[in-house]
Formats: sequence, C-alpha cells, structure tokens
Amino acid sequence: MNFQISLTSPITDLPDITIVSGVATIVDHSNYGESVPEAGHARADFKDFYKMLITLPTGAEYLYSSIGDGDAVITTPDAGDPEVDYTYLSGDGQYFVTIYVLPTYKPEAPYYLPTIPYVYNSGIIYKCIQSGTGQTPATSPTYWEVVTDIDLLPSKYRLEQRTVIYADVKKFYARKIYNAAVLNAKVGDNWEKLFKDPDFITAVKFFVGINAIPVEMEASRFTEIDTTINHLKSLASAGEVL
Repeated sequence: MNFQISLTSPITDLPDITIVSGVATIVDHSNYGESVPEAGHARADFKDFYKMLITLPTGAEYLYSSIGDGDAVITTPDAGDPEVDYTYLSGDGQYFVTIYVLPTYKPEAPYYLPTIPYVYNSGIIYKCIQSGTGQTPATSPTYWEVVTDIDLLPSKYRLEQRTVIYADVKKFYARKIYNAAVLNAKVGDNWEKLFKDPDFITAVKFFVGINAIPVEMEASRFTEIDTTINHLKSLASAGEVL
C-alpha cells in the first residue's frame, strides 16, 4: 500500500488530538507499519526527517523537529508512531497542526514515479522525477529534483489539521453552573429566583455557545468559531479570567 500521512485515529475515525489539563496530545497515525509498504516507505525508512509545527491563535509558531532546527526535539517514526504533548499557553482558539515526514533515501529501493516519491538524503529533500533504483539523489539530476520549500510537499508527506481548543470556556461554564447549583440548594424550588440569578443566566449563555462550536466545526464555519469563542470570553464578569 502506498504511504499516506494521517492523524486520523483508526478507532474514532477522527483526528487524534486530545486536550487534558492544558496539554494537547497529538498522535500520528500514518501507515508506517504496513506489512507490504510502498518501496522505500517501511517504518525503518522514516529515521531522519520528521517535523510537527503548531500554529497558535495569535499566529505564533512552535516547531518540533528531528533535525535540530526547531524549538524542541521530536522522535522519528522508525521508533514508533510519534506523539507530542504540547502545553498550550495561548488559551482558547483555533490551532493548526502541520506534520511533515519523509523517508530517508534507500539505495536498494525501486522508486516508482507514478507514486510521486520524495526522499530525504544528506540534509536535502528530493522529488523523484524518473523511476529507478540505486540512483543517488545528489549525483542523479535526471532522476531526482531538489526541493527547498517543505510547504510544497504533496499531501502524501504533509498534513495540516485545524483543531479548536475551548477548554477555558468549558471551565468557566462549569464554575457558573456550580455557583447556580449552590444557589438552587438555598432557594429550593424557587425557580423564578434561580432564573434571575446572574451566574445561572451566564451559564445558560455559555451552554449555548459551547454547544454551537462543534456544529460550526462540522460545517467548517471557522470565522463563526472565532466569533463564538470571543463572544464567550466577553461574557466573563469583570475581574474574571477564562
């Protein structure tokens, strides 16, 4: 089977990005472990080049890299499916995870042009432009073409995944629900008094916004997601932080 980069969990069929206590865990599920892999694309071939770029809601970037040019080091897929625990400090919003992965050139591998193979060799990225076996990229310009921009890698080796973090607004909602529940315990079945409680009213507004975000995500309404999150932030009482 031809190689394909992926973050999709085989269990949930969704991108494997989970948020727990301020940490985003990102798990790579590319098909490194195929029993009959594409030539030159067995797990052991992915031993040098791997990058994961996280773009924050502010536009700032944090790079994990296996080749020493990032903010942190990341292990390569030959050691197992890569997993990153990123502690985010930018709060709620839309984040982008971009993965770049390439196999290391293997002299005995029969590279087949129709599968559009790319390789990493001696610090340089190459694109196959003619099928062949044993043509060293650095000395075989009729077989390999140098690639200088990794953002031009095809979707086979490059994946950008958008994810939305709204853990802070969920915590704020829970806090307001708790406050309202405490009041409810005091007033008993006096619903009219409860419905006038500021914490209860705020909790209802947050409930609506929080449940709107997954619907907006499914419909790819990304501008509306930012609007919803910013609106929820604006609902916080003076002096309270989401």
